[in-house]
Amino acid sequence: MATSPWADPVRLSRYQFSARQAERYHEGRILLAGDAAHLLPSTGTAINVGMSDSVNLAWKLAAAIQGRAPEGLLDTYHAERHAAGARAVLQSRAQVALRRGHDEAAEALRAVFQELLDEEQTRN
Repeated sequence: MATSPWADPVRLSRYQFSARQAERYHEGRILLAGDAAHLLPSTGTAINVGMSDSVNLAWKLAAAIQGRAPEGLLDTYHAERHAAGARAVLQSRAQVALRRGHDEAAEALRAVFQELLDEEQTRN
């Protein structure tokens, strides 16, 4: 009797999309940069958002350490970057919806988006 090729797997993996975002990027002395756990890895958005978080935070921290920061400068970090993270979560969820499955509903969604992308008015 032949042995199944699945009887002794070399590698097993499972991908599950879990979109979530940290509630706060700044709490007391804790600052979070690169909240990329919510992003779809295939697009590279995680690196872009994380780098932007880091740049925004770096100059503010440098100014605070050097004593040049106005009062409350570090408090602006959360409001500025959390909004960008929320937008990335929204875009990631949309990408997952477009890529998920090959059923009729998914195909219809992709067809509608393709029509929108083909419209000159939409592109401008």
